[in-house]
Order: sequence, then C-alpha cells, then structure tokens
Amino acid sequence: MKRLENYLNVLHFCFYRAHYKLHLFANKINLFHLIHKLPFQKRKYEELGINIYKEIDKAVGNKEYGISMTVAGGALLGILFFFILADLNILLKLLSGNITLSAEHFISCGILSVALSYFFVFKNDKYLSYFEQFEEWGKADKSKYGWLTFAFVLLVFCLFILSLKMCHNKEASGQGDNPSLIKMKPERIDVSWFLGQGKTFFFEPNDGNIRYDMNRNYQGRALITGISPTLGFKGSSVFIKGLGAVETELFHLSIKPDILQAAGNFSKVVGRNPDIAIKEGLII
Repeated sequence: MKRLENYLNVLHFCFYRAHYKLHLFANKINLFHLIHKLPFQKRKYEELGINIYKEIDKAVGNKEYGISMTVAGGALLGILFFFILADLNILLKLLSGNITLSAEHFISCGILSVALSYFFVFKNDKYLSYFEQFEEWGKADKSKYGWLTFAFVLLVFCLFILSLKMCHNKEASGQGDNPSLIKMKPERIDVSWFLGQGKTFFFEPNDGNIRYDMNRNYQGRALITGISPTLGFKGSSVFIKGLGAVETELFHLSIKPDILQAAGNFSKVVGRNPDIAIKEGLII
C-alpha cells in the first residue's frame, strides 16, 4: 500500500509541476500581460504595494488552493478512472465476451478512483509532505519521473483504445460465438410509442439505415427521423402522418420527387418543382 501511495503522489506531483511549468511558459507569450505594463496599471500596483506577476504565479502555483493544484487533482482522478475502466473492460471481454459495460461499471470505476485519490493523496493533506520530498529531487530525477508519468498517461490511452477495439471486435464477431451470427438479420426494436403509428423499426449493427418488416425481410432504407412534430420546413425536420418526423433534406431529395412523379400530368399544370407544404401532418 505504501508503494501505491508513493506512485499516486508521484503522478500528482508531476501533473502539478507540468501545469505550473506550462503556466510559466504561457506568461512569456501571453499578450494580455502587456496590460500590466500600462502606466496607470503600474501606478495602481505601486499604490497597492504588490508585484502583479508574483501574485499571479502565487494564485496558480499555491500548493493548497492554486489552479495548478486543482488541475493536478482533476488529472489524477481522470487518469485513474480511465485506467480502471480500460482494465475492467478488457478483463470482462476476456472472461466473458457477452458482457457490456453498464452504468454500474462506470459508477464503480468513479467511486474507486475517488477513493484511491482521497485516501492515498488528499486525506489530511498527505500530498504536501510528499511534495516537500519531491521538491528535493535533482533535475535528472524530476525529468525522469516526468517522462515516466507521460509514458503512463500514454499507456492508459492505449489501453483504453484497446478496450474499445476489443469491444467492437466482439460485437462484430457475434460476441465470440458462432461466426455465422454475423450475417443474421438484426433484432427489431419497437418504437411505436414514439411514432404513434403501431410500426416497428429495425436497426442493423453496422448500418442504422436498414429497415426490415415483421418477418425480417429487407424493405430498403430506414426513415431518417427528427424532432416531432414540426410544422412546415422552418426547422430541421417535418412531421408527416404515417411516416413520423422526416428530415427536410430527405423530404426534398426523395419523398417530394416521388410525389411529383406519382402526380403524372398534374406537374404540367403546377410546374416541375411546386411548393409542397405540411399542414397538421398532411401533405398539401
């Protein structure tokens, strides 16, 4: 446990040091600092008896309430969360490929990350004694642990990407079971409560635009739905009875030409591109 505590405090210290050094570098190129060189600003600071640059550095670098300390604490929590989440995801996929991360898994990872950070770093300001110890490192040690911290962050990023890749591969291969499941038609999801038309839409794992009927026979492209209802074409979608909410662009590119083609000779009277409006969900 003592070793784990030391590792976490090294991470915390390196995050703090990296952010504070970034602040010092930003000071050199920050054009807003030119404001402090204006004569009336200088007089104001002289009246207050302060060095504005030292005050800014203090606000950022204070080890108890500074901005760098806040950022370092957040970075520690974040890196622990993604490290635990990636390891958990990989472990679950290796042990049982049909397990998918749920809200409980994310909450558990979050609670564990907070607990580790609190008990090993922040409780009773334990990190302050470690900071005093780490400040005595030589330049070589600070550089070494800085690069090790960067390598650890990179490792966590790679682990997280790997866990997502494994999740994707398991889904694409039928969760590791019979490979023939890849070619099976997808399960249907009843969303009739949303459309109010008693219809069932189906979604294919690799293409959400495929539609099947009740017998899972291919019916063509699925409808693109939007926010319902929307009258006219002022918004991004239009509500049509029997179809639900349809994207305006889809209506003009696909549905409207079919209506005009079905109208036949009627187009000779109104023209090839007449105005078509939606009133109370009906096409007029």
